[in-house]
Parts: sequence; structure tokens; C-alpha cells
Amino acid sequence: MNKLVRKYQCPGCISDPDDECYKKMPDTITCENHVVSTSFFSPTTGMVKVMLGLPNGFNRTGNNESPIYIFEKWDDCEWFGDTIYNIPDWYHVNKAGHTLIRVYQPRKN
Repeated sequence: MNKLVRKYQCPGCISDPDDECYKKMPDTITCENHVVSTSFFSPTTGMVKVMLGLPNGFNRTGNNESPIYIFEKWDDCEWFGDTIYNIPDWYHVNKAGHTLIRVYQPRKN
């Protein structure tokens, strides 16, 4: 299991950080078995599920609970970048130097 998956996906997963449950998604290092297990009640939107390993602005699942996409380097994610189906909306560079990109998906959002 990659350390980035353990850092950003495993916290709050129903399976906990368990190497046994890790299943790599094609073309990424993302865990395909990730299940968001943390939720809270918001007076404006009702029940909201959050991914605990990610900072605010990147941690809410919204209507789409598919796994977050994790890549080790930019060259690995060129297929996912700026297309009519995935439009980078904003980004954040955290203290570890990792770049988090929020993507608007017109077909889903």
C-alpha cells in the first residue's frame, strides 16, 4: 500500500488502514475499496459524508462517493487533467508539498 493512500484515503475509511483490504484502481494508486464512514448533520444540506484525511474544501463527497484519485506524479494523471469532462477548479499545496486539485465534473456535479 502506498504511503499517500494511507495518508489521504485511509483516515475515516470503514476498513481502517489495512493492507489486506487495499485494491489498486487502474492507472492510479487509489484504493478501490475505500468507503467513507464519517458523516455529520449540516442544517443547510442534511447528512454530509466527509473524508477525514483531506483538508476542508477537498473532504466532502457531495453526491458522488467514488474514491478520490491519487497519483504519484503529474505524468501519471495527464489523462485526467483539463478536459471537457474534468475541469480543474482550484488547488492547494499542503505542508508536505503535495498538490491537491479540486475538479469540476460537468456530468456529475
